[in-house]
Amino acid sequence: MGELWGFLLLFAPIAVLVGIAAASISFSAWNIVVPLLFVGFNFNVHDAITLSVIMDLTNAFILTVVFSRHKKVNFQDGIRLVIPALAGAGVAFYFSSRYLIQNPDKLKGGIGYFVLLIGVYFIMKGVQGLKREKGNGNQGSKYSVVIRKAAEFLQRIGTPVLIGATALFGALGGLVGMGSGTNFTVTLLLFLPGYTLSRATGTGAFMMLILMGLCAVLFGMHSSPRFLWRYVLLSVPFSSASAVIASRYTLKLSKDKLHLMVGVAVFFAGVFSSVQSLIL
Repeated sequence: MGELWGFLLLFAPIAVLVGIAAASISFSAWNIVVPLLFVGFNFNVHDAITLSVIMDLTNAFILTVVFSRHKKVNFQDGIRLVIPALAGAGVAFYFSSRYLIQNPDKLKGGIGYFVLLIGVYFIMKGVQGLKREKGNGNQGSKYSVVIRKAAEFLQRIGTPVLIGATALFGALGGLVGMGSGTNFTVTLLLFLPGYTLSRATGTGAFMMLILMGLCAVLFGMHSSPRFLWRYVLLSVPFSSASAVIASRYTLKLSKDKLHLMVGVAVFFAGVFSSVQSLIL
């Protein structure tokens, strides 16, 4: 019982952070949850991944429902692009058990530094946009022009690279259970014209929902339900509640304030993941 209380005291605020970051940019719990469970709480590898997958699956379902009510989910694009992700997941899972057994240390560090960069990018984007608002929107910047031209180039070469990217993200799901919601969101923003951050987040959450549904079945077959159910009840409600609350704010904020919120939420998640990778 003492172990469960210790888990609750440490994991409840972490689950809240995961929910807020998920509502901001379809953030995957994997980056924080799996290394902590595997090393900090001595979870079996498959149990740690399965709990992370359940958190991602629940958050993705909530966000898909909430964002779709505001017409921020492109189901057609999501279904079309998640097919290569599912194929990648299926192929990667074939090698998953051997990889996880032989390389368990790979799960200790997460990818906190990459998450930090995404956070910094959106903070800069939000701050820059708010400064333009104060200047009545008349001040362009060379930085914005470069970003726009880069986006136009990516959209021209789009489809083959987009399919390859989603297949790779799906492979990460099948290999180690990573939700890749943020990866889907950023990819949609880069490669498809007309996508706003909120629309990309909603569609990315829908894609993560389908991918994590498959991963829940695949990894769940190797996990221990009798062991996991208590930890699911002590973590998922906190993550889900914060995702519901945070999503209401993300849908109401202006574009620039949303960029700033996303940047702050993802930055703190990246800081936690990076510090965790140094400690564990």
